[in-house]
Amino acid sequence: VPDFLRKPRSEVETWAKNNEIDMTYEEKNSNDIPADSIMEQSIAKDEKIAKKEKMKVTVSLGKGYVVPNFSEYSLDDASSALEGVQIQAKGIYTENLPYGQLVSQSEEAGKVLSAKDNLTIKVLYSLGQPYMKDLRGTMVEGGLQKYFHDEFQSKGANINYVIRRVDSDQPKGTVVGMSHFSDYVPLNLTVSIDISLGNLGSAPTSFPNNTNDDSTDDGNQAMPNE
Repeated sequence: VPDFLRKPRSEVETWAKNNEIDMTYEEKNSNDIPADSIMEQSIAKDEKIAKKEKMKVTVSLGKGYVVPNFSEYSLDDASSALEGVQIQAKGIYTENLPYGQLVSQSEEAGKVLSAKDNLTIKVLYSLGQPYMKDLRGTMVEGGLQKYFHDEFQSKGANINYVIRRVDSDQPKGTVVGMSHFSDYVPLNLTVSIDISLGNLGSAPTSFPNNTNDDSTDDGNQAMPNE
């Protein structure tokens, strides 16, 4: 039997096939032995082994990654909590959890991940309860889809809107009314939004002087003929 320590698994497989050895492969994490290299062998080097005899080697999976408890990290710090593992940290709206509290993590804290595992961990943190801003006079109809998606739907809140077009002296397409604004709202909500038709002209606030008005007394009016 050769010395397989730190040799690649492929070398063991070739040797076992050529010598008709019944080889079993066990896998373990190792911080010292490179991945896919041999850590241990059940029969020592230079020992004799017969054909069809059983033998076992332990193959390194490389470094192990211990999943942290993400409740000890903030949303901003979570992505760098474990080097070598991709951490996808995201905030979502909740109704009962305070802002910043951990909602869930896809891998249990303390679990050891290896190179054979999916080295991606998804972590969710609470953004608290959603808040509806006052969009009147500051938002136009064309911006509503992106606003509701980015602000609510992409963060776990099922908040949508319906449009009602109304007479208004505001520019056409401007948001002029909302059924909910400047308040916290539930996770499931449909907001009614009034959009200006722009069909009412605004009244003038002042009148310009008319220098050609004949009724203006400038002190130089001609006297009537007697």
